[in-house]
Amino acid sequence: MPRGAALGANGAVVAIMHDPKLDDLTLMEALRTPVFYVGALGSRPNHDARRERLLQFDLTRVEAVHHHGPVGMKPGGLTPPEIAIGVVAEMTAIRHGVDLVRPLADWSGSNPACAVSVAAEAAGR
Repeated sequence: MPRGAALGANGAVVAIMHDPKLDDLTLMEALRTPVFYVGALGSRPNHDARRERLLQFDLTRVEAVHHHGPVGMKPGGLTPPEIAIGVVAEMTAIRHGVDLVRPLADWSGSNPACAVSVAAEAAGR
């Protein structure tokens, strides 16, 4: 992430290098922005160790909680494109407030209206 990059509430940052020297700095900067999603690839133990490293810097526990890891849903794929689909699916769910604890196949209580269409209609487009 370029230092000083303007990241807004519609942005997302995912660290993919598997190198703490690169990923940790990127995550530390991203967690101080208003982006809706910040995460990194890696295993659960690596994620826990990364969170502890981030807390050793000037990062609060509240900021650290917004760090997702390991990123992505687990559709069972192992290839980079399959992993990317899982990451994008998780980011999309979080952006739309989906409860990721519930099974995603549970459609009860879903709103069939497209949020983009509703927003465009409200704006008179």
